[in-house]
Amino acid sequence: KWFVKNILPSINKNNNGKKYIFHILGKINKSDKLYLQGFENVVVSGSVTNMADAAKIGHIGICPVRFGAGVQNKILEYMALGLPTITSRMGYEGIEANIGEEILIADNSDEYLKSLETLSENSVYQMIAKNARNFVAEKFNWSTRLSVLVKNIERLTGK
Repeated sequence: KWFVKNILPSINKNNNGKKYIFHILGKINKSDKLYLQGFENVVVSGSVTNMADAAKIGHIGICPVRFGAGVQNKILEYMALGLPTITSRMGYEGIEANIGEEILIADNSDEYLKSLETLSENSVYQMIAKNARNFVAEKFNWSTRLSVLVKNIERLTGK
């Protein structure tokens, strides 16, 4: 809601005639859905059964986290699907991807516009998509996560 109200109009106004369509995926209450459907260039899909299929219509994952704690799985999911992802500094917390190489960070309309301009360069788009997918495959797969857990348990138990 915040992104559509505060960021998207500025992006569409100041983007050299380009228009972005913002697809909203995920659980959403009825009043927010009705509110968001009133905006131009916004498509509210709501809950989806298969994020990989739903993400095929998108080119960029945007996750403007403003509240919360812990790693945001939606961001990792976008990255794993090879979608260059833009998130806020709060959304980035705990992910530790290389900014500008694996993920982009934006907290206001100027930063979002700059990130979108960066991704309009096909070579940069492809690089970040590939790097993001590789980052998640390397850092967030089960065997990597479990080996860290096993090492910590062994360290704590003296084995």
